[in-house]
Amino acid sequence: MNVRVAIRQMLALLLVSTTLVLATACSQPSANGSATAPVVTESGKYLSSTALAQQLALAIGGDLDIQTAYQAIPVRQREAVTADQFQRYVLLLRKGVTGRIVSLVAMNDNQIETVRQQIVDRLPGQQALAADTIGFWLNIRDSGIIGDRIEIYCQVDADGIAYLDGTWINQILRLDDFTNLYFDAIDQQDIDSLAELLRHSIPDDTARQAIASRLVWFYRNQVETETAEFRLQTIRIDGLSFTEKLLAGIGSSSSLSRTIEFIPQSDGTFLVDDLLPSELGVPDTDIMLEDATILRIGGDTNSALVTLYSVPFEVFTGKPDLHDDSNCTLLESGKSLIRLRYEGLELVVEGDCYNNHSRWRGRVLSAELTSGTYALGSGLKVGMPASALYAQYPFISIGDKAAIGQMESGEVALTAEIENDIVTSLRLTMQDA
Repeated sequence: MNVRVAIRQMLALLLVSTTLVLATACSQPSANGSATAPVVTESGKYLSSTALAQQLALAIGGDLDIQTAYQAIPVRQREAVTADQFQRYVLLLRKGVTGRIVSLVAMNDNQIETVRQQIVDRLPGQQALAADTIGFWLNIRDSGIIGDRIEIYCQVDADGIAYLDGTWINQILRLDDFTNLYFDAIDQQDIDSLAELLRHSIPDDTARQAIASRLVWFYRNQVETETAEFRLQTIRIDGLSFTEKLLAGIGSSSSLSRTIEFIPQSDGTFLVDDLLPSELGVPDTDIMLEDATILRIGGDTNSALVTLYSVPFEVFTGKPDLHDDSNCTLLESGKSLIRLRYEGLELVVEGDCYNNHSRWRGRVLSAELTSGTYALGSGLKVGMPASALYAQYPFISIGDKAAIGQMESGEVALTAEIENDIVTSLRLTMQDA
């Protein structure tokens, strides 16, 4: 071996004690996650779990050449991982490091048990692998401040020997391949390719195409960082997550960052959690009848469109199907909760009931459109194609399945029912009701 190379390798390994402040120098985690049980090795033939994690940390931090680090790991402890896979894995882990690695600390019992349970919840078939997994924190100094960290993992076999598991690393590399395709579709503004990558996340064809289109617009107009600069936050067999910087907060949030996640499924497919909030437009808190607004949800309670009187209101709607003790309940506050069904429109009202249920006055807590007789302010109505709804609120079909907006008297949510690509109902609900 070249003398200079040997010296460089010795200096790199010396950095273990100077660059990495090991909180677990005298005690190593065991296969069951204990931070106090010693790792059993065969007369020093194998690296302890901490020493194995050190090799990873030195390679990730660039203090040790990746292939040098790989060769320094005994074959038994990396036999299921090729040199190429190890290099790709280290380069991926580097995406989570924003500064200089300053310490390596073993996860405590509670932390690793939480990780194991999260893995099993998502991937029940990996229970044995999860049980063998132990974790470490790489603490990072950025701009002179220590406060950031990433997690790295290895496994411990029945003999107490730490090793790099091939299934663990291969799954993460498959996830990385998928995320590269996803980000490439965004960079190329390729809506069709992006929609195809979302197929398992969003089964509905119409919604998926609308969501892909909305995401391409969002990344072009509201995300500050390029996809190649997204911070890799979590790198595990059960998912990769990235943080991206925004030009402005979205929805009701003022945060200038958001996290997206890529999640593997037991059948080999991947889900994408890249949801955007569907923000309810103010016009869609109006309920229209023949181009006239007859009711508003969430507006100024002093308005006659928000706090309704039954007599003028029922000039438009006609009398309800029923209004008696069965659908009008007296509340502890002294107000009545009234559930009313008109042709094509159902209301839940909190207010006052008069003259043996013949009249009422109150604030509408919920309004459901059940026919095309009525429409929302933007023209959305029952009976229209789902594509028209998704064009305006693409994410209403997934996640929390609601478009939400902050109005004068509170938060209002719009939900929809879809059958055979047709809108069958639209419901506006006060969220504090």
